[in-house]
Amino acid sequence: MSIAEHDAISLTVLRQDGNLAASLTDTRLIAKLAHCALPEALLRDLQRDVQELLACCADSGLGKVLRTVASARVRTLGKRIFDTLLPEPVGSFLRGSPPRMVSLQLDAALAWAPWELAFDGESFFGEKFAVCRQIVADDQAPHREPPLPNRGALNVLVLADEVPHAAGESAAQRLINRLRMVEGIEVTGANAIDLRRDDLLVLIGESHVVHYVGPVNGSSPLAGRGAWWRERVLLDARWMASLPAGPPLLISQNTAPPGLTVQPSANRALAASACRRGLSILVCESDRENDDGLEFLLAAYRQLAHGAALSESIRAARSELHQRSGVADVARLQAELYGDGRLVIFVKDMSSRVEDNRRQVTIMSFDLVGSTRLLATLGAERYSEVLAEYHKRCQQIVAGFGGSPDDPRGDDGIMCYFGFPIAREDAASRAVRAGLKIIDAVRGLRLSVRIGISTGQVVVRDGQPVGSAIHFAARLQSVAVPGTLVVGESTRRIVKERFRFEPLENVPPLKGFDQPGPLFRVLGLAQTDGPNDADASVASPGTTPFVGRRRELHELEEHWAAAQSGTLRLVRIVGDAGIGKSRLVREFKHALAGRGHEAFECCCTPDHTHSAFHPIVVWLRKQLRIFDGDHADLVLEKIAKFAAPAGIDGAVPLLADLLSVPIESRHPVLDHSAERRRELTLSVLVALSRSHKGVRLLSCGRRRASARCAVSTRDPRS
Repeated sequence: MSIAEHDAISLTVLRQDGNLAASLTDTRLIAKLAHCALPEALLRDLQRDVQELLACCADSGLGKVLRTVASARVRTLGKRIFDTLLPEPVGSFLRGSPPRMVSLQLDAALAWAPWELAFDGESFFGEKFAVCRQIVADDQAPHREPPLPNRGALNVLVLADEVPHAAGESAAQRLINRLRMVEGIEVTGANAIDLRRDDLLVLIGESHVVHYVGPVNGSSPLAGRGAWWRERVLLDARWMASLPAGPPLLISQNTAPPGLTVQPSANRALAASACRRGLSILVCESDRENDDGLEFLLAAYRQLAHGAALSESIRAARSELHQRSGVADVARLQAELYGDGRLVIFVKDMSSRVEDNRRQVTIMSFDLVGSTRLLATLGAERYSEVLAEYHKRCQQIVAGFGGSPDDPRGDDGIMCYFGFPIAREDAASRAVRAGLKIIDAVRGLRLSVRIGISTGQVVVRDGQPVGSAIHFAARLQSVAVPGTLVVGESTRRIVKERFRFEPLENVPPLKGFDQPGPLFRVLGLAQTDGPNDADASVASPGTTPFVGRRRELHELEEHWAAAQSGTLRLVRIVGDAGIGKSRLVREFKHALAGRGHEAFECCCTPDHTHSAFHPIVVWLRKQLRIFDGDHADLVLEKIAKFAAPAGIDGAVPLLADLLSVPIESRHPVLDHSAERRRELTLSVLVALSRSHKGVRLLSCGRRRASARCAVSTRDPRS
């Protein structure tokens, strides 16, 4: 996700005289105000519960508490925080809002609350929104000009204030070693107690990020509470703010070892000091014995090195940690960003860089079963030949269905994307079809694969999709039985009318996904396969009530009335993906069917722009119930029965030719020129449509979900 600056909103939450006041605005059109009682007793209870939750999450990191138990507690308390501290109508707006940048202005008395863990029932506040905190104060912060984004390299100063491990590297050294592997970052390491203050200030002034690693328990140099340099001069956020070109970002990583007193308030005191001086700072609690904090920070650095804004970098890193390790580890980390979340401190100098964007993609992950055994049985040379043929067949199938495969992961695993780089309305259906075909194709090589498919939002960054849906597809693949395809609920919900499914029982835990939802094994194609399989006269199971589009439906009815009187009408329905264009057409068809009309629907696709009859071919195959593998004689018999009402000589061979069905004896009508054969085919199709009772509706889907058109007329020739 790349959130534009104009999408930013400001959310202010203050406590006054036992009440809570909240205001939300984008400084243009949006303005929400909320006010509710917040007695001291309720606030103390909530604060106590937060402390108990953090202790529980810390124990889960040590293996003393099950992660699933800790994660459930995070969600429960997160829901309570959302409902208590984000009163209506502010809470309702945030629930329904798309991802945005949020400047969270807090009363100092409310800064202790883990706002990033507020849970609206579907999403965590700090993962849905790119959040940056500000501590409000009566004093006016000094104005600091935002630094221009650097285009050379992201200069990071790792400032250590800890004793190295006797048995290995310190946390600071591990961070330095890992950062040196991140493209676009230059790292300098320094130990605070070994440098003169002036020398240290020079290093700080030359850095884009100053990253402090050490204990923050009231005696840290950066906390400014009793720490003295050799010249016995105090160094804290005030010194950095006084520099002519202070660092755009400070990071305070608390590595107080387990067993010692850890005071998050000391980190927040530093954050409050930085806020008062116009600095941006990220604080987090990350003990040196656990690498989750290190991985989170590395993920944030990678985002920064790709040119992401501060708040978006932290949001993406927090979401990645959640998917990899679980929400309990996110809670334990207590990562909080303060300052200007819109700030971009580094821009890659890439003139040809593809702009980042967020989109829905269906991901297919498949892996060869028993590859190690095959290698031992076949030998390296024969195994390499089999593997090459396996890759060739799979990639041909994926490409045939419009998928985009990654390079093979290792020897026998492949990750593929449908709906990227070209967006398609039927991406999920294509992926499932491709998966079923791959299973059959690989079986022909006497091999077996496991396949997992998920659908979800990803970020396309530098031409590469990134997101939790990709990891989820890999997890689904890992639990699939050899020779089967497993999908998540998001995919099944999209394609449920086109395939047959079987719920999975006793699913083992999926790493990084505490609540994966129901999973399903795909059994095969549904008997009513094809675009828009749902019968116009019957609502699909699970369909929600149709609301909010009565005016549009009334307009369609008016056009339909005009068409019934003999007037040609063409209606084009245009809108963003997901707003309900297909549902509107379905409801219109349902209304027509209720009045005794017949309806048929055809869909165009970008893959068949040179085949004008393709939508009709798909519709005919559905009407005739023609399936892959049907014998030619059976198909010809179905065509003859269907074409009989038209009463046109040559209808059967013309339709057979249209459907690419071979006929044993050449029919004279097929010897005409291509133009004449096209005219005859159109005549057959018009006669067939007229032979059915009632007035018909033709609905054609355009290339993408952004537009759809419906044509209605009494005369099918039109």
